[in-house]
Amino acid sequence: PRKASRKKVFEQIPFDRLLIETDAPDMHLPELLQTHHGGVDHKNAPVNHPGNLRSVYRFVSGWLGCPMDELEAQTESNYDRMFHGASGAA
Repeated sequence: PRKASRKKVFEQIPFDRLLIETDAPDMHLPELLQTHHGGVDHKNAPVNHPGNLRSVYRFVSGWLGCPMDELEAQTESNYDRMFHGASGAA
């Protein structure tokens, strides 16, 4: 139920507003999604690694049923528009 409700909320985000991140190092990814291991923190708890961004893109792409290259292009455009004031055109 919790995962389904998160997905429902996530699906309501307009595609032209979507940004993707890993939450590294704070949010540890499920083992299945990890391609890079970030070690452990001072409490010996596993930490995330920014190198896992491709895995996050793959997961979100599958979750939304969107081709990964389309998702990457859109989020890059969204980033440019948000942080650089660009129109989003490459």
